[in-house]
Amino acid sequence: MIFRVGFQSFEVQQTLELPKPLTFKSRDEALSWLKSLALREPLTTLRFREFLSRFSSDPEFGRFSDHDALDRMAELLFSRKVSIVAREMRSGAAAKPAETQTAAAAFPLSERSSRRGATTSSPPAAVEDPPTFDMKMDGVAQAAVLVAAANEAMPFCPE
Repeated sequence: MIFRVGFQSFEVQQTLELPKPLTFKSRDEALSWLKSLALREPLTTLRFREFLSRFSSDPEFGRFSDHDALDRMAELLFSRKVSIVAREMRSGAAAKPAETQTAAAAFPLSERSSRRGATTSSPPAAVEDPPTFDMKMDGVAQAAVLVAAANEAMPFCPE
């Protein structure tokens, strides 16, 4: 049962339901377990590095290799400063890893319809826009008037 009070949430479980943290007899046992996880799922090492970067007080942590990060994590696990709880994710069907699941195509080719009509039509005729300026207008004379107005600090058009 989960209940909330303010911004906190609490979960009530029977003692038998509580997950047990993994314990290790030695630092080497913790390290070999971490390495086995890293071999099965390479992103695990990245997740451990993220955890260590958040909670490590060592300013040189960014220069650690993956092996150094696993070694530091093994030390924390063996000393029980950090604990890991294993939980099984059970569902009705076995869940596939995220890499093997492929997203359905948004617009599959098999469902697309052809845009070609039954009859071939000629391309649409080009539409001519009417000219913006009067054909009798002298552009050079207009530019000269605008330059003269700018030199005299006069507005270009009446308001």
